[in-house]
Amino acid sequence: MAVDHEALYRLIYEQQWQTVLQHLYAHRTAIARESLLSHAAATFIEAFLSALSTHGAASFPEELETLFLLHTGGFYRLSSSSFAPVVAALVTLHQADAEAARSYARHCPQHPVCAAVLDAHTPPQPIDHAITERLSVTRTPPLQPTDATTGLFKSQQEVDFFMAVRTVFATYFVYPNVALHSILDYEKIKAALNAEERAYFFRATVDCVVFDQHNHYRPCYFFELDSPLHDTDARQHRDKMKDHILALAGQTIHRLRKRDAAVNTQDFVRLLRELMT
Repeated sequence: MAVDHEALYRLIYEQQWQTVLQHLYAHRTAIARESLLSHAAATFIEAFLSALSTHGAASFPEELETLFLLHTGGFYRLSSSSFAPVVAALVTLHQADAEAARSYARHCPQHPVCAAVLDAHTPPQPIDHAITERLSVTRTPPLQPTDATTGLFKSQQEVDFFMAVRTVFATYFVYPNVALHSILDYEKIKAALNAEERAYFFRATVDCVVFDQHNHYRPCYFFELDSPLHDTDARQHRDKMKDHILALAGQTIHRLRKRDAAVNTQDFVRLLRELMT
């Protein structure tokens, strides 16, 4: 399909960044050989980086993830001067998750933002023990005394539901808040995903997943526990993307939602047993 360059420049002017990225991905193989498309891509990068410097990383989480994936996936390679601020913005965006921030920072270790994150990481300290010749152990001490850990669950209904799933699937392994990319093979479905879904794939989690330890610990049941927080347009859009990704992976996802505040663990158990028969 031919590129509508006028429409592409209009989208850039209107700052419809994610739509522009979708166009670039759709025509990724033509960027290098078509001068007009290459110029449009360069114009977009310049305009987007200008907006990024003005508004900050928090305004463009999906666009930054998509650009990062396009570059690292070899679909659209950014210049080093363009890639560095994208990486630095992602490091800033993920500063609350030290490991994620370091993972991004390693792509541009010379950038000041990235270097600061990498330098702050204390090297692991080796520990002597009884079978050192067979196993090595290291310990990384905390950087500050503050305990920033949090529980797995955000509400009592999440606890009730998790306990219900454990009761119904007593001979399986049940885990909450499982990263989508850790249980689905991205390479097998990426061709069927659009650019926004590809970026979301690496951020999404599933509320509760049941694993079959007798079948190589493969996931076999997927559950989402919805609440009024899912009623916003943005949340519903993300929910649809998650459902679509799982469907493309050949999986069924069950979404449950309380209609009565008094619903408890036993109610969830009764429902799950009915659903699984």
